[in-house]
Amino acid sequence: MKYTFLIIFIFSLLFSCTNKAEQNNSAEESSTQKIEKLIPQDFAVEMTEVGTFNLIDVRTPQEYNQGSISNAKNINFNNSNFEEQLNKLEKDKPIFLYCKSGGRSAKAVEKAKEMGFERIIELEGGIEKWKDSNVETNHNIE
Repeated sequence: MKYTFLIIFIFSLLFSCTNKAEQNNSAEESSTQKIEKLIPQDFAVEMTEVGTFNLIDVRTPQEYNQGSISNAKNINFNNSNFEEQLNKLEKDKPIFLYCKSGGRSAKAVEKAKEMGFERIIELEGGIEKWKDSNVETNHNIE
């Protein structure tokens, strides 16, 4: 009889700890950020499917003026006020980031992650790969 109570007690402890661990994991999952790196075709499709979003070109103004994806806002990653400008954006809206070939946008992704953006999408290969891919979209190079 003693052993029966002991076994029941041990099982109840195990199951209560497991349930608490599962609850903690689900809470962490719901608060985690979603970070994606997409090829141009998928990047374009995602922009058409998400509704409202921020499209950020992190190149210099000179590079941006040579052609950018339509409706992209230029926030120069190399500028000292980059974080300040990024911080003005709504963190619950997806943020699409790109640069020339992927180096600066990868760094911008890390900054956006640190700043708490919920969903961050990076264009793999940057605008160079976008141009080479001949993506059919309403987001063309301007």
